[in-house]
Amino acid sequence: VAFSLARARAADAAFLDAVAAEVGSRDALNAEALALLCWAFARQRRDAPTVFEAGALLDPAALSPDGVARCAWAFSAARTRADGLYGRLGLEVVRRANDFDAKQLTTVAYAFARRRAPAPPGLLD
Repeated sequence: VAFSLARARAADAAFLDAVAAEVGSRDALNAEALALLCWAFARQRRDAPTVFEAGALLDPAALSPDGVARCAWAFSAARTRADGLYGRLGLEVVRRANDFDAKQLTTVAYAFARRRAPAPPGLLD
């Protein structure tokens, strides 16, 4: 729901705050749902430390290509610290490069450039 409302730019601040308060444990959400929440909060420009802290621990192997791209974009847009996340995202893109479409690859490349994150070998080659 938060993703849909954020996509429509119709998410209420109080609603997003309530969602963020519920994210206390990343075990409560699957990886794809957590990546969507990170995207929703970044899209709405909402500070949500609990959401982004949980998102920074994501295993990119558990994400779809769209989830990887959205997660990379979310952390670049939110300018939230994500030690190690970009390295893991980049390696996953390299590992599954044929699974990503042009839009997803462009989103990942944009996120790495915006964040000035070092790209693993093969990502931007």
